[in-house]
Amino acid sequence: MTDSNILNSAGWVRQQEIHSRCYHPSGDRVDFSEKEINGSIPERFERQVEQQADRIAFTDETHTLTYQELNIAANRIAHVLDAEPVEDEEPVIALMDEGATRVSTFLGVLKSGKCHVGVSPELPFDRQQFMIEQSEARIILVEHQYHELGLRLAGKHLKVIDIDEETGAVTGDNPGIEIRADQRCWMVYTSGSTGQPKGVTQTHRNILHDMRTYVEHFNISPPDRMSTVMSLTTSGGCFGALMALGNGATLCRIDVQGRGVEHMASEVARQELTIWGGVPSLFRQWMISSLPEYPHLRLVWFGGEAVHARDFELYRNNLSPSCLFVNRLGSTETCCTRMYFADHQTRISGSTVPVGYPVRGQDIFLEDAEGKRVEAPGSGEVVVSSAYLSPGYWKRPDLTQSAYTSLEDEADMRLFHTGDLGQMDADGCLTFSGRKDFQVQIRDFHPESADLHLTPSVK
Repeated sequence: MTDSNILNSAGWVRQQEIHSRCYHPSGDRVDFSEKEINGSIPERFERQVEQQADRIAFTDETHTLTYQELNIAANRIAHVLDAEPVEDEEPVIALMDEGATRVSTFLGVLKSGKCHVGVSPELPFDRQQFMIEQSEARIILVEHQYHELGLRLAGKHLKVIDIDEETGAVTGDNPGIEIRADQRCWMVYTSGSTGQPKGVTQTHRNILHDMRTYVEHFNISPPDRMSTVMSLTTSGGCFGALMALGNGATLCRIDVQGRGVEHMASEVARQELTIWGGVPSLFRQWMISSLPEYPHLRLVWFGGEAVHARDFELYRNNLSPSCLFVNRLGSTETCCTRMYFADHQTRISGSTVPVGYPVRGQDIFLEDAEGKRVEAPGSGEVVVSSAYLSPGYWKRPDLTQSAYTSLEDEADMRLFHTGDLGQMDADGCLTFSGRKDFQVQIRDFHPESADLHLTPSVK
């Protein structure tokens, strides 16, 4: 769909009408220039530290860190890694619980110019071992309580660094390490539900481009308080953290796994969250639990699963008309490709909520079973065309070659065949309609999705 078609469509005009209300009451979004996409994530974060040093960056039930405090903790980890004989972009394992230490470690690995690989201590030992061996990492960063587990996983060939012991006397100054925009910043492993887990890598440029997309659409600003219910071992968790920390907002961690959905409901109110994001199955459980009032909540957004019309009705029945409802389409390989804004006046005609219209730099078309392009209106496999696609699957050139296609006439553009099926309306609005490979879903959760993740213990 061309830009002129979008501008002439009634659906697109309605989207812009709703989006025009998407601001925090006490401030507009922060600036995010095109030039910054060709920088690095640490540069973006450090700019927020300069401007918001004393503002709260991260909070949970046990820790509260200002931007300055979080930056110092991350810098110490970066300096420790910089002293090791590890190359730029080389994977570094982070084995620790969710919380302040994981967030500072995540940023510290990025500041060191290395590639962050989050591993949960709660995973089965064989799964942890596979990820560490397949990543070919040489360093495992651990919290002190997981030192012994780290040593078991490391064997004789990997070095284990206990960050609780090693960072205390290290300088907290910015390391000033030069990082290219095309360097790998993180690697996330898929669940492996259709075979062995695959490591999907991303670059600083791609993530900054995606971050800019959300700044443009959600108008994120420092007064925002944003939830994180996803693990930093997933791309949804990593990116969700940067949505807040790359824009001066406060990242509020809620322990849904340990404390349950009703705890999350009370925390959204207590912490005065303005933006909540997650999978619709969690939202569903939240909306049918005992609900307090949420006067500060201005936006809820979704990904990772199909969003049903009944989810939208739960939103209309339980959340304020001042709160907007946003569905989106994206994956670990592509980042965000579509968004759909709705409010209390929106009418959903089908059984699922559309994933919407294009975002900048991400084009989509549909292909039929024979690989021929389908004109709108029509249905087929969703194919993404972009200069901001993942470099591919770590150490799996066969899978990368089968999923990605380079375009001879456009050097930076590639195609990614998502395996998602979609229905494109005449005005360019896309609705997700399932998976091409018929992968199993559990309580509406698609276990292969690394983009948004919830642990099985969430009831």
